[in-house]
Amino acid sequence: MKIKEILGLPAIEEIVKALKTPMTSTAEMDENLKQYRVKEHTVYDHTKRKKKEIENDGGIKDYVDVARLGIPMQKLIVKRASAFLIGEGIKLVCQTDDDTEKAVYGIIQRIWHDTKLDYRTRELARILFSETEAAELWYLVDNDRMWKKMSRELTEANITERLPKLTLKMKVLSYSKGDRLYPHFDEKGDMDAFSRGYYMNMDGKQIEHLDVYTDTFRFTYRNSSNGWEFVEKLAHNMGKIPVIYYKQPSAEWTDVQDLIERLEELLSNFADTNDYHGSPIMLAKGEIKGMAKKGERGKILEMAEDANISYLTWEHAP
Repeated sequence: MKIKEILGLPAIEEIVKALKTPMTSTAEMDENLKQYRVKEHTVYDHTKRKKKEIENDGGIKDYVDVARLGIPMQKLIVKRASAFLIGEGIKLVCQTDDDTEKAVYGIIQRIWHDTKLDYRTRELARILFSETEAAELWYLVDNDRMWKKMSRELTEANITERLPKLTLKMKVLSYSKGDRLYPHFDEKGDMDAFSRGYYMNMDGKQIEHLDVYTDTFRFTYRNSSNGWEFVEKLAHNMGKIPVIYYKQPSAEWTDVQDLIERLEELLSNFADTNDYHGSPIMLAKGEIKGMAKKGERGKILEMAEDANISYLTWEHAP
């Protein structure tokens, strides 16, 4: 169904239902974030890696916690993938002798700097590689300060009067930031609308909102106590959908997730083994009349004639 047909449906509930079709399920997003956050790994789950059951001298059962060693391998994979993608940053190059083109290039560089796109691009890469989807939302704001800084260059290029005193800002949208992303594509596979679901605090209550962006307007809907209702329709004057949507089929570490979980389990088990057997265990047979003190030099052990002391060792390496 085309976006014009969806926005023309008679009931608002039908419009919202048609637009709220996620590319990635909430369960998949939650699982990706769980794997990315080391303290939420399976090794820390007490229902899957249970405590050790023991029985004390009185025959009463008790539980002792086991070692839980999570490895932030997913973060390392994402960090390296982001570094390979972005490198030392994105460089903008403009080879021209035209004063107007040079001035426009200066405007783009100023917007790039003020919007901190070097940092935001790395943030987008990390979100995309870990959550599998992200988006850039661009919007216009008043900014006389930027134009005053560039007044000389713009005057020389004779384009001062032709430019509105506005500048571009960008907001990163992602599931971990509280956004739900709903791109809509036409029959050719081109994105003809983008919807952003989010919650806003209103009168002490979290109210669900849905912003729908087309190439000309932004439509806002709100889920109030009476159901979904239309809020407003605003022209954004961009000429295009002011959203750049990113999607990849799976997280960067998906192919090695089982190996990571296995490694965490083995390291945790090995740590438990060390806790029980890492310190030397001394076996004493017969009567020991005197023991050397800690740190004493020239140690002497006094034993009965048939006594013996030795260390407990494994006969074969496990």
